[in-house]
Amino acid sequence: MCYHPTTVFIRVTGARRAAAAALTAVLLAVAALALVSPAAAQAPELTVRFPDEGAVLAEPPTNLHLCFSRPVDVADDADFRFLVTTPLGTPLGARIVFQPDGFGVDMMPGILPEEPPEGEWTFEYRVTDVETKEPLQGVILYQVAPGGAPLPQTFDRCTGEETPPPDPSSSDSDDGGSDTWVLALIVALVGVALVSAGVIAYALRRRGRPAG
Repeated sequence: MCYHPTTVFIRVTGARRAAAAALTAVLLAVAALALVSPAAAQAPELTVRFPDEGAVLAEPPTNLHLCFSRPVDVADDADFRFLVTTPLGTPLGARIVFQPDGFGVDMMPGILPEEPPEGEWTFEYRVTDVETKEPLQGVILYQVAPGGAPLPQTFDRCTGEETPPPDPSSSDSDDGGSDTWVLALIVALVGVALVSAGVIAYALRRRGRPAG
């Protein structure tokens, strides 16, 4: 049996188109996985914090200290914010000193009241990863009361290797939830693309098959 040259050309072209479609699907999958990879979406975590959540201190701290698992952006125009508020709702000014490598920060509140009020103080913070620009933000509530813990004299330099403190607001059931559904969607889309490529290849082979 012999085939017309046009028939052979159509079949070869169809196979090439199908291969190109399959390769495109694979490349799209790789690109999508790169976009949602942990490195691309990773945000810093707190590894050290002072004061700790719920701490009871003998006096208001003059230095609030945070360490991070990844370097944060320390540029003058970076997206960061720190604020200490007294139990009376009065916000205090602050002096911010980042470690040059971005693994830590010290926040020194402005002039404290001559008689600091007792009760619940609030420390708000926000920083962003120097590479991914993913934010880390939160609020630490602590108490100032008679008989509270004394303030530390110094803090160790942050290295990024400290063990993160437990986060009571986190839930194990939510870990990786958003990444899971994104990856499932990518797998489904790639599957559809590959099936479509197969259908196109089959249709082109049928079209190029000689009658009889």
